[in-house]
Amino acid sequence: MLEFIHREPSSAAMTKVRILLPLFMMLDTTQARTQPTASLMHRIIFATTDHGSVYYHGHRLPPPYTISAGFRLVDGDTLWEQLYINNYPLVHKMPPRTLTPGDSLSIARYAALGAASTNALQRERPKSRNERLRIIAKAYASVDSLVDSAVVVSSDNVINLYWKGRREPEGIDISDSPSVPRTQSSRLLRDLAWGTYAPTLAAGSALVFADGGVTTVPRLRVSELEREVAGVRRGLSADLRILDPFAAEEFRHPKPLPPPEQ
Repeated sequence: MLEFIHREPSSAAMTKVRILLPLFMMLDTTQARTQPTASLMHRIIFATTDHGSVYYHGHRLPPPYTISAGFRLVDGDTLWEQLYINNYPLVHKMPPRTLTPGDSLSIARYAALGAASTNALQRERPKSRNERLRIIAKAYASVDSLVDSAVVVSSDNVINLYWKGRREPEGIDISDSPSVPRTQSSRLLRDLAWGTYAPTLAAGSALVFADGGVTTVPRLRVSELEREVAGVRRGLSADLRILDPFAAEEFRHPKPLPPPEQ
């Protein structure tokens, strides 16, 4: 399921794309029944650029950036299984994340929204997209200790969420694809590299990969991102405008980089 696409309301709109990995990880389960165990992973390079910036799980990768994808040939189909930047894999199987007292308020806020919407959808079982959006917005608004209101934006699959104490809404794009053929879902993975990551870096923008997904930061706000990263690394707790809670936590406590895959 491709679930949340967050858009910050600003003139240089930063797009936070949270890819919930089951959409792509479904490739593992569908291929397991048909794919010969000895089939080889092939690699193709989509683009190489000296522009832009890439932050990978708390580390800034040095340019140039080579964007590539791994695929297998299965039953006559080309199945795209992995993306890479400088040979670091971008699609991971993430273990379930348990909130702890040390987690930031932001993580807890999104967890509360997710729990409220999941419970509401299971209870009310919507029969249409519009009804689903209405139920999710109502569930978000029910978390009234954190949320002032949540409003469905007509025909856009977007819910404008008004946090308490904030005047501007956070736009949350709710889209779902409950049953995607394996070839179609694998093409989405390929298109992400070709149609999003490559032009983003070529334009001088930044990509921030973290457990919570990937944040795309436009060129005009890269300096702001760099200041936030520096502040988080120094232990400052200022309100974050770009980094999501998962990324901020990885910059505070970066783990050693694994060796790149060859």
